[in-house]
Amino acid sequence: MVHGEAITEEEASAPGWIDAIRRRAKPSTTTTGKPAGARFGAQRTGAVTRVAAASRLPPLPMDHHRVIIRPGGGLDVRRCNKLKFLQPLLLAARLPPTAAEEDIFCTNGTQSIFVISTPNLQTAEAYAKVRGIVLMEREHPVSAYVAASGTTS
Repeated sequence: MVHGEAITEEEASAPGWIDAIRRRAKPSTTTTGKPAGARFGAQRTGAVTRVAAASRLPPLPMDHHRVIIRPGGGLDVRRCNKLKFLQPLLLAARLPPTAAEEDIFCTNGTQSIFVISTPNLQTAEAYAKVRGIVLMEREHPVSAYVAASGTTS
């Protein structure tokens, strides 16, 4: 009971009052079944799992062609704006902006790559031929290739 206005026991247990103790989560008493020395391996496994999960791409259409582009010359994928990268890429691939309308453009900062998923094989081949782009008045070499079909992971 709380000190203050006096209320009866019936009023205190009436609907609408909630015990704060009931709302708290009960501590977990389950065990993982691992020996005490496995703690460090579990942390490494967790870190590996996080990196692997961050490396995965979003689900892309199976009938699309995937082009992997790895920029060089100090270009940081995490800090690069997708649109600012795509415009010089289209210019270097000699493609009109309308050619990229159906393309899906993804970045993967963990692996330092850009991934373009396109339904058109000619567009994918044009992206794969690019060996460098000019971004922010600076030449950046890129390595690009068409990845295996969507049936592989």
